[in-house]
Amino acid sequence: MKKSFFTAFFFALAFFIAPIRADVQVHGSHDSHSSHGSHSSHSSHSAHGHGARDEAAPPELVAGVVRRVDKAAGKITLSHGPLAGLGMPAMTMSFRVKDAAWLDRVHAGDKVRFAAESINGALTVVRLETSE
Repeated sequence: MKKSFFTAFFFALAFFIAPIRADVQVHGSHDSHSSHGSHSSHSSHSAHGHGARDEAAPPELVAGVVRRVDKAAGKITLSHGPLAGLGMPAMTMSFRVKDAAWLDRVHAGDKVRFAAESINGALTVVRLETSE
């Protein structure tokens, strides 16, 4: 009787310890990665995946040509190359601008480089540079 009790006890103990040991191994492998960089940056990539890192990256600059400036509406019409971050092909379209002062610096025919994002459902230029 005692032998079967101890056998059952050890099986139950092994059953409960197995998840704890797996947890220790996960943390152990996680700690081994921390020597390759800061612990907090690695854990943020692990917790959020690669999508979080991509979202935090600034949008790419795309070449474009100013077709129209509409100061009253706070918009700029640009002919541009593909906007990969927004999944858009090359086209000509109007955008809102993050800073209305930018509309005073550009004129129809100017070559620009810009970045756009969807902000509250409106495509908005969030960075604008004139180019030669």
